[in-house]
Amino acid sequence: MAKLGKIKVRVIRPFIDKNDHKTLYTIGLVIEVDKSRAKDLESRGLAEEVPVEETEQKAEESQAEETQPEAEGTQPEAADAPAEEEQSGQE
Repeated sequence: MAKLGKIKVRVIRPFIDKNDHKTLYTIGLVIEVDKSRAKDLESRGLAEEVPVEETEQKAEESQAEETQPEAEGTQPEAADAPAEEEQSGQE
């Protein structure tokens, strides 16, 4: 869950961090900010609030991906597996 007083916003126009003047926030990036900062970013057309349902759904999807086993054939083969087959065929 989001921290108290913080909400997530999605960047809709790129901007540079107002404090360090170095961090670039790119379009589509989702960041967690204080409510007052979110209101400021929204009023200037730089970001939009991410609906709570969307953030919860993404959290559930990432948890599901972590718990699901790898699909068959997606794991790389051991480096020595083909060599053993070749050697056994040459004997």
